[in-house]
Amino acid sequence: MIGADEAHSLGLVTWVTAPVSLDEFTHGIAERLASGPPLALAQTKDLLNRGLERTLTEALEYESQAQAANLQGPDILEAFAAFSDKRDPDYTRAAAAR
Repeated sequence: MIGADEAHSLGLVTWVTAPVSLDEFTHGIAERLASGPPLALAQTKDLLNRGLERTLTEALEYESQAQAANLQGPDILEAFAAFSDKRDPDYTRAAAAR
């Protein structure tokens, strides 16, 4: 059994937060995810959910297909525009363009 700080230093967990701030912390993560590119997030979720059902070769093929789809969609254009304009991306605008 190891503590949270040691688990973090070993790279076993990504974040460590105090129990009293857990709700605020997880809400912030949820907001960040919800504001992300919807197609890429849906594909990532699907890749993770089906990962155990696929061989490594199949998983890499599906990931390759997902990357190709994302690089051709409006979300990538919005991401580049936002980066260039030094602003947060607005994926709802990109979705409206579909």
